[in-house]
Amino acid sequence: MDFKYDTFIDFLRKEDKAGCVAYVRDALDKSEIAIPALYEQFFLPAVNGFECPFLDRQKCIWMQQVQTSIIRTLIECSYPYVLAQSRKDDNPKMAAVLCPEGEYDEISARMMSDYFTLLGNKSLFIGADTKQDDFASVVKYIEPDILVVSVSNPYHIVSAKNAISRVLTSYRHPVDIYVSGAAFENNEDIILSMGAKGYIRNFADVQKIVSGGKSI
Repeated sequence: MDFKYDTFIDFLRKEDKAGCVAYVRDALDKSEIAIPALYEQFFLPAVNGFECPFLDRQKCIWMQQVQTSIIRTLIECSYPYVLAQSRKDDNPKMAAVLCPEGEYDEISARMMSDYFTLLGNKSLFIGADTKQDDFASVVKYIEPDILVVSVSNPYHIVSAKNAISRVLTSYRHPVDIYVSGAAFENNEDIILSMGAKGYIRNFADVQKIVSGGKSI
């Protein structure tokens, strides 16, 4: 059975969680798709391309939440395959991935964390709505080599900027800070003004960063 987007999206739009899980796991068991392709060609388009067939806004909201929840489940179900597909690195970096205060869209950030794991690094996904005190605490106690701040809603760029500024001014351990998420798309000036080294769009960008290249 070929793993096809149309079949996958049909399961998802019917909110068939069990069907989605079985379909994705079967494809991964048979090595029909790699994790980066699964995330970028299936999961992200499914989340970003949600279209509600109804005029009732409230119904559309909970439908989108249900489908996003299914995608979140699929990402977690994929984690054993992330470990199986990950390469070995004799000198792994420590990466921390989080969303700033007020930002609850964590799907792309969760995928980003898995990308670092795939490339043989240690990766810690902190989660959504990370308060500024917790943000600073992450850097202080984990001492990551790479910190990725993910923002989807442009209204939360200020929150991310303030948190990054706090890290840069109060923390002496060298850490490379990157941003990701739709809020920063085509906003290179804002990214650099925040003190971030670059913008991560996808798995290829993470590969460049890990190998010492640039993402912008």
